Amino acid sequence: MKINTIGIVGSNLMSLLLCKEAKKRGIETILLDQECFNISSDYVTTNLVGEFDKFNLERLALRVDAIICATNLITDIDEKIEDKTSLYPNKRACQLLTDRVSQINLAQELKIDLPSHFIVDDVQTLLEVKAELLFPAKCYQYTRNENGDLEIDVYAIENIDATEELAQVLATGDSVIIIEQLISYKQNLSITALMDTHKNIVLYPISEEKELDTSGKSLITTPANITKTIAKKIETTTRKFVKKIASAGMFTLKFGVTEDRKIHLLAVTPGVTVGDIHTNHSTELSVYEQYLNLIEGKNIVDVTINENNSVYITNEQNVDEMFELPYHLYKIRIERKESIEILVIKDRPIDDIIAESRESNA
Repeated sequence: MKINTIGIVGSNLMSLLLCKEAKKRGIETILLDQECFNISSDYVTTNLVGEFDKFNLERLALRVDAIICATNLITDIDEKIEDKTSLYPNKRACQLLTDRVSQINLAQELKIDLPSHFIVDDVQTLLEVKAELLFPAKCYQYTRNENGDLEIDVYAIENIDATEELAQVLATGDSVIIIEQLISYKQNLSITALMDTHKNIVLYPISEEKELDTSGKSLITTPANITKTIAKKIETTTRKFVKKIASAGMFTLKFGVTEDRKIHLLAVTPGVTVGDIHTNHSTELSVYEQYLNLIEGKNIVDVTINENNSVYITNEQNVDEMFELPYHLYKIRIERKESIEILVIKDRPIDDIIAESRESNA
């Protein structure tokens, strides 16, 4: 399939790197995002600024050969994009990725473990489950506004007192709230999967993410330090879930491993995590190359990781002065916003990376 122009909905690091990959191939990109100054705006061919509504999505569709949804914030997508639009992932998959209730239902159908959760759509149900709620908790709130548009809000609540505010929201009669226990997991893992138009599924190596402190610094290591049993279970679960999604596209599944080695599915999102930037350097084909390949109608292929690596993410400046070479450096400047610096560090013990980071801040 000849692709001359790709539309991307939503700006994030994946959008930025897809724009760079598209430019290598002579493909133009048009980005639709709600903010003018965003992480991808300096790399895209054309910027469109606006809401993810029917007017803007139709305007985008008329100008491109295919659209990539890089966000899970497009609500009621079935009413906003025509069926003939070449969309990755497809409309059914986008709806699933937007709706935590649908994800929960599919996980239960596939017998995938989840954190303790309750789905409440009225005050009476909230009162009935109130005593069973576990805190802290994460809330997914879906509300129809006065114009009939679906609004999504995700936030944390710390204790039972916050349920009074939830009751006020539910009293309007136009909301559904999923209340999901927030657990301090032994390990937080993620895996990226692609499915092409021929139903081939390719999995990239499982990664582990650690928050280094409360200032926003994090470290993502690949492959994750996990047992073969846990790795096999996550890979099997991911294949089952992506097969059920039944759409060409790229997806990330996030998991939490408890102290007693239970594996909970925490989230399913379109695209990749920040940590997947390592695939530009450590695998035969990056996730970004494979995504554009499948949009062009090519088969995706299995890859191997040639070196262990870590991705260090921080909002500190001149982070390259903190570490010894070799590393790959990405400095991402966003006008009027805090900048991000990312290092891809190959084949170095995690403890050494953490120690270097701490020494630089001493």
